[in-house]
Amino acid sequence: MAIAGLLTIHLPVSQADHPPAPAAANADLSSQLQSLQQQIDQLKAQQIVTVQNIDQPATEPMMQAPDEYDSDLPPYLFGDNTACPEFPTVRLTGFFQADSVWFGQDSKSIQAVGDVQNGADFRRARLAATGDAWENVGYMLEMDFAFPGRPSFMDVWMEVRDVLGGNNVRIGQYRQPIGMDALTSVKELTFLERALPFAFLPFRQIGAMYFGNTADEQTRGSFKTQNYVNSLV
Repeated sequence: MAIAGLLTIHLPVSQADHPPAPAAANADLSSQLQSLQQQIDQLKAQQIVTVQNIDQPATEPMMQAPDEYDSDLPPYLFGDNTACPEFPTVRLTGFFQADSVWFGQDSKSIQAVGDVQNGADFRRARLAATGDAWENVGYMLEMDFAFPGRPSFMDVWMEVRDVLGGNNVRIGQYRQPIGMDALTSVKELTFLERALPFAFLPFRQIGAMYFGNTADEQTRGSFKTQNYVNSLV
């Protein structure tokens, strides 16, 4: 005997399995577009306000009217204390270099030159103050304390800038602009001492110097007058 039957199974189907209706999708897309357009309009409005604020002229002048004083002179000479710098200015600097030596001798060397002692000392020990005494007046005072028994003057000068054709005038003791070896600072040297040809350069001297460049900045030079007192340090 055969028995036949039909089995039916019902599975739950969620809404997510069915695509939304076209009308609902179009409504969501339209809502998103409207929201984005509102954000764009707000950003454009903010940009227009910023540009207007930049283009708007200042309601209060930044300084006194030009006709209240000679514009070729600094404003603080005419009572405008808002633009007055603090003079004099000063910057303290310095450095030191130590030199040490150890000797090894045999008996013949000791008999020839004596018993050479090991030693250590300061080769250079300097303190300096530099800055501006006024708007176009600079100065430098540098002393070296490494010489036995007394400090020594190194760079001691005062200069006036932007005079006589826009150039500079320096008076005092300073390094002469002759040779790169002389103008290179001892802090930048490869060795402790400069090369032998440096001994024939004038280097630091007391005097006056007019230096600068032409208006087109194509040439540069200096005119010096000084007494020749060398200081090879």
